[in-house]
Amino acid sequence: MNRKENISSILLGFIIVILGIALVFFKESFVFLLAEIIQIILVLVGLWKLISAFVIRRGKDESLIKSIFVGKALIYIIIGLFFASRVEFTTGWLIFFIGLYQLAMGIIGLISYLLLRRDKVSDINSHLLIAMIHFLFGMTSMFGSYRITNTLFRLGVYLIFIGLTTINDGRQLLTQNYKIKKHRKRIRIPLPVFIEAIIPNNVMIRFNEKLSGDEGLLSKTPSESLAHHDYDEDALVHILIHVGATGFDKIGHVDVSYKGKVYSYGNHDVESHRIAGTIGDGVLVIADEKPYLEFLRSRRTSVFRFGINLKEDDLQAFKIELENILKYSTRWDIRTEKQRKSFMGMVLEVTKGQAYKFNQGRYKTYFVLGTNCVLLADELLGSNGINIINLTGILAPGTYYDYFNKLFYTPGTNVVSKMLVHPKLDEPLVEIKQATQKVKKNK
Repeated sequence: MNRKENISSILLGFIIVILGIALVFFKESFVFLLAEIIQIILVLVGLWKLISAFVIRRGKDESLIKSIFVGKALIYIIIGLFFASRVEFTTGWLIFFIGLYQLAMGIIGLISYLLLRRDKVSDINSHLLIAMIHFLFGMTSMFGSYRITNTLFRLGVYLIFIGLTTINDGRQLLTQNYKIKKHRKRIRIPLPVFIEAIIPNNVMIRFNEKLSGDEGLLSKTPSESLAHHDYDEDALVHILIHVGATGFDKIGHVDVSYKGKVYSYGNHDVESHRIAGTIGDGVLVIADEKPYLEFLRSRRTSVFRFGINLKEDDLQAFKIELENILKYSTRWDIRTEKQRKSFMGMVLEVTKGQAYKFNQGRYKTYFVLGTNCVLLADELLGSNGINIINLTGILAPGTYYDYFNKLFYTPGTNVVSKMLVHPKLDEPLVEIKQATQKVKKNK
């Protein structure tokens, strides 16, 4: 991340805050004003494209290009005129879909609560409360008497917090304070789940575009720089974020690695899959990291690996939490041919690892939008995990990537390394924080 991007983040944050404040105080009046501005912009763009087609390109034999320009121009103009004349109609449907999203979050939260209650997990009343709030907001946004006014107010408040989070990210990335002793908790408001979910894949799309334009990356071996860092390996915990090439693999998966062992939690038992694989028995696979990463690479899966340098107290807390999770698990072996041919079966065969199922507790049942791989990683990291106000109860791999990527570029934090394992790279790409930014060894 360069200085220009950080300044852009701050400016974008201010724009989002201003939009949020305008929605809070002016609501529908601001939406109508915004619609008029958008209409003018769209019509002007359309007119400019018409001028480009008939004036700027006059005398050139480019009939196909002209027809394309004319078509695009008419589309801009028609959309602009329609948008202005149907503002109330468009706003009404926008509010309805916002309500539908909130209702879906409420239903998902309720499912998560019922699964946890069935598994006799304690202290889960907050899950029910969050689900009910989303359900109530969803119903009022879709069918309430003042649904447009109330929803615009809530949307405005949400945008203000999103903007403040964006400003804070940009500000901290510009700060050159290397005397920070410990990573401070930061309040973060997450983007909607469907946006967070596509972050890892979008990152890989941009990297692949860069890779196609720089064939020299294919022959580099920057992993050698790892030998020159001065971090205590025993104090490093790594977060692995997978990004696959197809289907749900594009959304990503999160593992934790410590001292060469990967802890991968997921719906790995294909025989227990229910509701299109969204629910099933929670399975924890423990495998050696090196063959595990090579296996993922052979499957055209890219992996971002963030190194977190833990202080002694945090490291002990990590170990205790890992022991607490493992004590409710029992060794589990593959029984069917379908399981052997599954992702878990291939991982166990290649890495000679071992799988475990849970007898009780939060991780007994896997739920992709509740008790998932990210939640286990977050619980293991404790105070070093992602510090957000979890408005949805859902943590996505994209949320984790965005969080740790920003911490890596923020001076003074304990996220000290970033590595990318990519199918087209012979060796991983590795970045290490500069010496002036490094968090000291375990003390």
